[in-house]
Amino acid sequence: MTVAIEEHTDLAVATRWLELFSDALASGSSSALSALFHADSHWRDMVVFSSRIRTLSGGATISESLSLACAALRPGDFSAIP
Repeated sequence: MTVAIEEHTDLAVATRWLELFSDALASGSSSALSALFHADSHWRDMVVFSSRIRTLSGGATISESLSLACAALRPGDFSAIP
């Protein structure tokens, strides 16, 4: 998935990524989540999705773990605070 971002301010980029992230979580699609993470990404879950502190490494691992956790949690409506 290639994402076109029209406005390139830090806030605009973060807001667009969070919108895509929320949509991917709502869809339950591991591939949609995977498209948002680089293969060498790292995710620090601070008790939000797993009820414990953990670090995930690799886009595929992150997307699979988030997909599984979100099947029950149904999180969404993320936003950036300027």
